[in-house]
Amino acid sequence: MNNGDGFPMKQLVGGINARVSGPSGARRGLRQRRLNHGFSVIEMVIVASLALTVGSIVLPHLGQMRENFNIQGDIRVVQTTIQSTRYNAIAQGRQYQIVFQTVPSPQLQVMMDNSPNPQEPPPHAPVWVNRGAPVPLSRSVQLAKGGSLVCDFSGTVTSTGFDVDQGEPYLEMSNSKTGRDYSAFVSVLGRVRIVQNH
Repeated sequence: MNNGDGFPMKQLVGGINARVSGPSGARRGLRQRRLNHGFSVIEMVIVASLALTVGSIVLPHLGQMRENFNIQGDIRVVQTTIQSTRYNAIAQGRQYQIVFQTVPSPQLQVMMDNSPNPQEPPPHAPVWVNRGAPVPLSRSVQLAKGGSLVCDFSGTVTSTGFDVDQGEPYLEMSNSKTGRDYSAFVSVLGRVRIVQNH
């Protein structure tokens, strides 16, 4: 079949198709060759060295952040335990005691005076019974010494075994991994003030 100029129609259509699809097909092949190429060894070494550098910078900070989070959590445990124990002593009209133990690991134990007449004046001998399981502190946290805080049914807090500064007993807590020391001062009304020692 001719188009009138002497060229067969089939050849003409084939040539047009070749011109239209030829260059884009070549580009597509080049793009596919690039995609299938993958990473060179140099690119992989650069990426690995960047990852190692970032890891060496970030990992020590993550460990320190975790330790700081642990000691902050322990400070909150001490604060809430003292406040809730004091409220229980007032509400129930009984003496409560918080015992801070250093061995075998740092922990708190809340105890209640279970004597028949808990508000009897001295020399009243309390009969202490445990109120729940001991509350452990973090493994990296250490208490300088053990002692106890007694919360009276009148709302006052007294201590035995702890050092006292300006009338306030204080617990010394330290973090063995970060080397930071804290003092938790307890007022007569059970308010806890935390001071970081330098």
